[in-house]
Amino acid sequence: KINGKYDYYNVYLDSNMVLSTFDTLIDLSGIPIGRGKISVIGVKVGYENTASNVLKVNIKATDNTRLSVSKSLGLCQGDSVYVSTNNGTSVLWNNGNNVSGFYTDTTGKFYVQNTREKCFLNNDTISVLIQPNPQVKVLASQPAPYYEGDSVLLKAYGADSYSWDAKVLDSIWVKNSGKYAAKGINKTGCFGFSDSLLIVFEPKPLFLKVLSPNGLSFCENDSLVLASSNASSITWFKNGFSLGITDSVLVARTSGLYFYKRNIPGQKPQFSDSVNVIARQLPLVDFSASQTVINKESPEVAFSSLLNASYQHFWDFGDSYNSPSVSNLVNPVYSYSQPSVYNVSLSVKDNFGCEAKITKFDFINYEGQLFVATGFTPNGDGINDQVVLRGVPGSADVDFKIFNEWGELVFSSKSNTASWDGTFKDKNANAGNYSYLLIVNSLGKESLYKGIITLIR
Repeated sequence: KINGKYDYYNVYLDSNMVLSTFDTLIDLSGIPIGRGKISVIGVKVGYENTASNVLKVNIKATDNTRLSVSKSLGLCQGDSVYVSTNNGTSVLWNNGNNVSGFYTDTTGKFYVQNTREKCFLNNDTISVLIQPNPQVKVLASQPAPYYEGDSVLLKAYGADSYSWDAKVLDSIWVKNSGKYAAKGINKTGCFGFSDSLLIVFEPKPLFLKVLSPNGLSFCENDSLVLASSNASSITWFKNGFSLGITDSVLVARTSGLYFYKRNIPGQKPQFSDSVNVIARQLPLVDFSASQTVINKESPEVAFSSLLNASYQHFWDFGDSYNSPSVSNLVNPVYSYSQPSVYNVSLSVKDNFGCEAKITKFDFINYEGQLFVATGFTPNGDGINDQVVLRGVPGSADVDFKIFNEWGELVFSSKSNTASWDGTFKDKNANAGNYSYLLIVNSLGKESLYKGIITLIR
């Protein structure tokens, strides 16, 4: 670069002008090799020319350096290549090496400079590209366990093509235990191997089965018996949780998914099939009646079930005076014949055979007219030989007492159908008038009756 403001400049090498230029930056690339002195004269019209200082230069020649490699540059991960130059040992590589050649296993560009003159020669460049190897994997088409006689599909992934023991295939079927690996090759020619996959074919286990001789459903007030096809070393499970039961027979009382596990020392656990057990809900049985208090004038009752005809019905009207007092109708009508309090039951059964029953105690109250005879003749002729209570409800509590004319108790009973045969202390009582006291407690209501009975002999 020339300092100064002139119209143009004349450049001299030694005493010879080699360049005339208007530019203050001059290119000396055309100066011949060797030593010399460079000076510049600045020319400005109307003024005297001005000479510059003298600059000594030494123009050096570059070496004829060439680079080479030991093999093709299509390299894969793990390969290396020898890069060298013909420039002897007086070189400095751009990666810092100062030898004529070296091995490299990394991607990059390499060139040298002449160390004697320290002139860089990057116009001759070697590019090294290391291609990655494929990451090959082998997977089985189904999870273990594998059993003898079966086959498993193994498939390779991660490359462009594959080989298994020299067979070029993407996948193979195997039937024997062993370790299996695949070689994968990319389009660049780089290859890799998968890890070995261990496949083990085990002896086929016994087929384990849950046995249920009575089906897989039962009514919720009942139970179901499940049995194992193997009688030992088992544990029962319900809905995935152990029941802690190790017997060969299990009594199931609730709905759930049941199976069992068989444990044999030295072998993998074996599991039975699963069975879905259903505890069916019982019918919700109930009924009503047209009337619950009846009498002699109106002894008929119409009963109504709250379930329809799709259920089997069995009624028991509880009338011991007219046995059997039953019906299979859905909505029956029944007529009672005797004063009493009656229990009524209804059983229903659904299409699965599940049965439910309801009993309503003291549901029907037949109100009768209480009667005590005012006289009797206990002479053994079979006619009017006893004093008998009549019309007392069967469910009522009774206290019946008879006294002689001196107030002495001659008869006592708590039966609804009490009867006195006219004896006292195992002897015939004297003829005459006797007084009675009768207390009847029915449905929480207490009634008191008094009267005179005449014994005639």
